Amino acid sequence: MGWILDLLVPSLLCLLMLLVGLGLDRQDFQELRSRKRVIFLATLGQVLLLPLLAAGLAAVFEASPHIAIGLVLVAACPGGALSNYYCHLAGANVALSIALTSAASLASLFTLPVAASMGLALVAESGQRIPVPARQVILQLLFLVLLPIAVGMICRARWPARVDRWFGSLNRLGIAALIGLITLIFFDQAHALSGELSSVIALAIAFTVFSFALGAAIGRILQQPRAEIVSLGLEYSIRNLAIMALVAISIFDRPEYLLFGAVFLVVQTPIVVVATMLLRSRRALA
Repeated sequence: MGWILDLLVPSLLCLLMLLVGLGLDRQDFQELRSRKRVIFLATLGQVLLLPLLAAGLAAVFEASPHIAIGLVLVAACPGGALSNYYCHLAGANVALSIALTSAASLASLFTLPVAASMGLALVAESGQRIPVPARQVILQLLFLVLLPIAVGMICRARWPARVDRWFGSLNRLGIAALIGLITLIFFDQAHALSGELSSVIALAIAFTVFSFALGAAIGRILQQPRAEIVSLGLEYSIRNLAIMALVAISIFDRPEYLLFGAVFLVVQTPIVVVATMLLRSRRALA
């Protein structure tokens, strides 16, 4: 399976980040200037608080080391682009969600090593130190994340009609490819989950619920309207599993770290879809 991971993962990551870029334009970044305080504080909260939440949940659930490390890597990564779509489903502030995703993705070039190191220091076994190679993370994120995003934005600027026509199909292809990759790794490493699947599912549910509550609480502290509070909650709970895969496989060369990400994706998706539809229904009734 090594050659699949070496070739398939980088190609898939480029595709997913290209899709993110195809969904962005210059107007999206104007939101960064108009909401600097909210975006800065919300991004800082993700970097500092989510790894601590992950470490705390790992301790409460007594997660095994590879599950605990996978959880911390999920928490340390920026918000995922799917949060933008979920905000659309929930009738929340999509523009703010895009701005938060963009800010967190750009900031992750510098914050990911810090956030991951902080969380890993809490879940690592006594006396064990797991270094995060910051230089390698930055270089790989530069070429596998920022460059494809830039190409996608250039394509949208030059051929907007064509991008709009094909974006939906390409986005579905990217999501299916990501699910396929995580499913492949899940079954390849399923033996490592023997006897702890139920606890990992419970851990995935707990992280989804508490991370959403944390983002919503920050929105309330910042005195944001309801739509913005929902956007913050979704941004905190939906993580970028593509970057998590990059770190777990390309940096650490440990596919078992992706086990939590696989369970997390399978468990979280129906929960978030149902929750966002309920939020949309409540908004329509109001």
